[in-house]
Amino acid sequence: MFTKITTIYIVLSYLLFANIFRGADSCFLYYKVHVTFINHLPAYFPQPLLVHCASKDDDLGNHTLTLNQRWGFAFCVKPFSTLFKCQLHWNGLKLSIDAYDAMWVLNPCDKGNCAWTVSAGGAGLPRGNFHSWEDQ
Repeated sequence: MFTKITTIYIVLSYLLFANIFRGADSCFLYYKVHVTFINHLPAYFPQPLLVHCASKDDDLGNHTLTLNQRWGFAFCVKPFSTLFKCQLHWNGLKLSIDAYDAMWVLNPCDKGNCAWTVSAGGAGLPRGNFHSWEDQ
């Protein structure tokens, strides 16, 4: 009798805590990363920045950013498998980047925040990862 009650208690406790963690939108076993794109393109070129990001599981769609506007997304990292690729388009130029890669040996993001600044020269992270524009 004691074993049956203990088993039921453990199962119900697990379900309760699993539901609480999921409801709080937390990353129970993994850590959360925020990826942001900030449009710091020159004001004398009025064309907006076009951003499209996707992983193997999620397509985040197309986003249009005007001058100084930002857009971003957050996710729970699965070690060795999370990879978000993004395409940037502006003024007849394009850029393909790995916005986040769980396989990075030296993570260029700042404590779970990957803030990509997009300028006339290209896109970069504060810790050095810079990519130059290419012709379309």
